[in-house]
Amino acid sequence: MRRKRAVVLTLVTFVLWKLAVYFSAHFPCRKAALSDLCAEWSDGDEVEGDWCFNLCNAVKSCHGVPHFGKELVVGISGPFGEAVAKGRHADYRDSVDSELRLDPTNPTKDFQKRMALRLSDFQKTNQFNLLITDGLEPDTSSNSQRLHFLQMMNQREFVWSFLYSQSGDASPFPLLRGTCGHVYIVEKSQRELNFVNELPIREKLKALVKVADLIVMLDEMNVEVCDFKWEHFGLFYKENSNPSESNEDFVVKLLDLDAVFSRHSLGVTMGNYHCTTDEDCDFFDCKGRCIKGDGLRKSTCVPSTVDSNIKRFLKMVSPSFFPPRRSLFWNVDDPDMLNYIHQCSSSECEPRQLRHLLQTTIGKLDPS
Repeated sequence: MRRKRAVVLTLVTFVLWKLAVYFSAHFPCRKAALSDLCAEWSDGDEVEGDWCFNLCNAVKSCHGVPHFGKELVVGISGPFGEAVAKGRHADYRDSVDSELRLDPTNPTKDFQKRMALRLSDFQKTNQFNLLITDGLEPDTSSNSQRLHFLQMMNQREFVWSFLYSQSGDASPFPLLRGTCGHVYIVEKSQRELNFVNELPIREKLKALVKVADLIVMLDEMNVEVCDFKWEHFGLFYKENSNPSESNEDFVVKLLDLDAVFSRHSLGVTMGNYHCTTDEDCDFFDCKGRCIKGDGLRKSTCVPSTVDSNIKRFLKMVSPSFFPPRRSLFWNVDDPDMLNYIHQCSSSECEPRQLRHLLQTTIGKLDPS
């Protein structure tokens, strides 16, 4: 009976994986919705934004930009290069409701108050000097601009890119290039992280050093990523740089920011819920812990994750049966590196140590 159940579970997992692959390849990116948005911008009525001209005159493509959880994800290209236009809703009217309407007696003050509330949990990071919160002038913007901006502020991806929009390569998130109505435009990655699997061992390890840099940066920011997937990481090459396997002039950034939280806001999200097991307290890939009650108090979840970004990354790159995948380190035979990976599965580990071990291993491969 146990073997039969395992076979059934395996078949179900396989079917779900195949469906996910299919829908990723056929995800509707809704280019037509941008045409409607641009028509309204041309009419000069309710749609405004600093990137409307670029967006509406760009070549649009659905190729290579699937993103679940959003109705609108469109690749665009033009004299500005390549970028990605995103929006939770294809039509801004889908989410403009009474809750977003500003107080007509003092819309500027109402807008500033809502902005401050929305940004409060995002700002609990260590690098306050990177935060940019005055990207929209409330005194000079129109009511429609403010409403569209509040729509975007309800999307974690937009907020993270907006907050770090002037930090360049110091940001672990795609840089915000501009907005048009309820749609925001971010820089586009040239490759997904999966690309490193195709590289020779030396180039692969050099690329993984960049991933370690990203994880170190997230830890310094007190930020946790609760949805680790290969397709959520992208390689961003320097301007006018050819994205070839020999080109090391790139940084690794997160592409999907819907499950990116400051540790403060993650604690609020995960904590103080009633539970019976540790799994009840998990939040996506972030592992929780259930503290058993004593008879007078119920069992509750600890208001924090009990694992770390580096642990979740190493789990992501470990071998998997479904989807079929071998370990990212399958052809690495350095004993110190393999021991580090093994120890991380059961104890605390530092991403800086991973970076050091990667560089040491590269040195052994190429003493020059």
